[in-house]
Amino acid sequence: MTVIRCVGEDCMPGNSQVEPIVTIVDRNDDTADIRYWLGRTPEERIEAVLRLRAQYMRSIGYTGNPEVEPVVTIISPDRHA
Repeated sequence: MTVIRCVGEDCMPGNSQVEPIVTIVDRNDDTADIRYWLGRTPEERIEAVLRLRAQYMRSIGYTGNPEVEPVVTIISPDRHA
């Protein structure tokens, strides 16, 4: 079985600013997901998480601003020691 994946609101019909890119992948191929996300910048990954969070909040009927604002802290590799 295959699924068609188009990420982001830019893929919505009627958006003439961005031409959507659709890739057909095997639904059971986890490496396709990994390859996709590793090909995105950190900023794109964070934006995707924030967009999903907002969609979820709307889906449960929450209309206000989230009480907890997302905070992202970037730690340089030399601080992991």
